[in-house]
Amino acid sequence: MTSSDRTRGDQIRGDMTHGDHANDDQIRGDMTHGDHANGHRATGDDHATSGDHATSEGSMAMQHDDAEATPMKILVVIEDDPDVQFLVKAVFSMDSRFTVTNVAKTAEEALETPPTSECGIIVLDHGLAGPLPGLAAAPMLKELAPEAKIIMFTAHAALQVRADTEPAIDAFLLKTDPEQLLPLAQHLHGLSPQASTRSA
Repeated sequence: MTSSDRTRGDQIRGDMTHGDHANDDQIRGDMTHGDHANGHRATGDDHATSGDHATSEGSMAMQHDDAEATPMKILVVIEDDPDVQFLVKAVFSMDSRFTVTNVAKTAEEALETPPTSECGIIVLDHGLAGPLPGLAAAPMLKELAPEAKIIMFTAHAALQVRADTEPAIDAFLLKTDPEQLLPLAQHLHGLSPQASTRSA
């Protein structure tokens, strides 16, 4: 081997060694850069997860605020039968958004002692103990409480035609269907049938 061959060999080995070092440095650099990028991506994912959690908690808080913001619906019962009075109060006790404030045996009594707060629902019988029947009392009750929804709750099915033509009466229900009383009241006020239900 001549001197020039040895010189060329040394040069080739030097180039290969330098190339290997350069490749190693590049690989290490790429790996380090990838690790940093993955770290940033993971941190971003953590932030996204935290944001989703915060959004979920915010939605739950808003729902809770909406439930608390639902105003109490004052309930007035105009019924002369004690058993039916008890039934109506028991039905509405299943929903904490309703509270019974007035129970009157006659329409005259209800008109003389209106609730101190704006009532939401008036459950009204037709055949009452006093001289004023429910159908005749409905417009007077609506005048005292224009925002109230009046449900005629009676045992006389034949009254439905007359009740349907009376603008002051918002709904008609027979006493044979008491299980429909609460859903009907909830519907009249646009309330969910599940929300704010009292536990047993």
